[in-house]
Amino acid sequence: MIAIDDDSYLLDTASKAAVMVLIDKSTSSLLFIHKADFLRRHAGEIAFPGGKLEVGEDLLSCAQRECLEEVGIDESQYRLLGRLPRRVTRHKVAVYPFVAVLESCDVLIQIDKSELQDAFFVPLADLMNEDNHRQRVAEIDGQMMTLDYFYHRRCVAGIDTDYKIWGVTAHVIRDFLALDVRAYL
Repeated sequence: MIAIDDDSYLLDTASKAAVMVLIDKSTSSLLFIHKADFLRRHAGEIAFPGGKLEVGEDLLSCAQRECLEEVGIDESQYRLLGRLPRRVTRHKVAVYPFVAVLESCDVLIQIDKSELQDAFFVPLADLMNEDNHRQRVAEIDGQMMTLDYFYHRRCVAGIDTDYKIWGVTAHVIRDFLALDVRAYL
């Protein structure tokens, strides 16, 4: 089981979210979602399936619900491994990443088009390739900051498309890659 960080204090429900890091062991890749461009928040961002905690819901149930809602994958289709360390966004939302392995190589992904543009797998080899670990300087909340991100290029409808996977998602990827994931596959 993957180690879990200490949650000795509680945050209110509005300040918590959970995501599901899904491993496709048949292709040694991770599942990502591409948020729709028309969303008010997180438009166009690349992330793991997940979202905000609802009242009366625990963190794992939140990650499972969001995974089902966003990509149509229910808990019978994966084996839960554990949880990575909590990460906090610049907006003070605590994100709790759960890790699971898809049990079959023929899982059908059905995206929620009201939230997502796409869902796709990125090979672990691409994420581990140092050439895909990049930085850029950007102004955020009036401050110049250096942002670390993962670069990924994929062909969409015959067109090469470049993606930047940054923010908490990039931190979760780094936490995941720090594990010896082969032991869990």
